[in-house]
Amino acid sequence: MESDLDLPVMNDAARTLSDFGVPYEIKILPPHQNCKEALSYALSAKERGIKIIIVGDGVEAHLSGVAAANSQILVIRVPLLSEDWSEDDVINSIR
Repeated sequence: MESDLDLPVMNDAARTLSDFGVPYEIKILPPHQNCKEALSYALSAKERGIKIIIVGDGVEAHLSGVAAANSQILVIRVPLLSEDWSEDDVINSIR
């Protein structure tokens, strides 16, 4: 996720993974502030044994774009809705 403001939604996802016994990690990687860290995370995910990256992302989809373009594993985007989103934004966020 890009910000700790997204933790409530992503913590719900983490609890669901935990309920099913799926190991996970939570990272805050704002790509517009530290692109190298987000890029490094995506590039090294497969070799670290990560099978799927679940990204909590805003309307611009910066982080999910970095992850999808630079990893060899499945990237699932969770659009984090805000008051700034329109109906078109929600539809366009589904890729």
